[in-house]
Amino acid sequence: MSRKYLLGVVLGLCTLGVQLGAKVNSDFDGPSLTGRYVAGADSMAISVNDLGQVEGFYVRDGAFGEISGKLVDGIIVGSWMESSGATVCSSKKRDYSSWGPVEASLDSEGHLAVQLGACRESQVSAARWILQRKE
Repeated sequence: MSRKYLLGVVLGLCTLGVQLGAKVNSDFDGPSLTGRYVAGADSMAISVNDLGQVEGFYVRDGAFGEISGKLVDGIIVGSWMESSGATVCSSKKRDYSSWGPVEASLDSEGHLAVQLGACRESQVSAARWILQRKE
């Protein structure tokens, strides 16, 4: 399946308001992060299953990307990957040339605060990407 087709399906589902995946059960701290988030023309669709596994897709600054990871104490911890990012890594991850660590959580105002790192860095940067939940 091509990435363009997959992106069309994901964005089409998000436009219809369909949430991807199962909701996190009550054993996890904090609210479920499953849903669609937007900031201007940028958007992200996240699915968190009952085991705390996270998968998602996003469009940021016109570039398509994926995130994957796990939910740890209400915080998404994992990796982001995109084929046309500003930083090109020396190796590829899942066939993407731009990738790095990601952490995301709901801030005190209920917005999704996302922090990204680059390539093999173990820490995310202090810069945050803030998105609002789209119901």
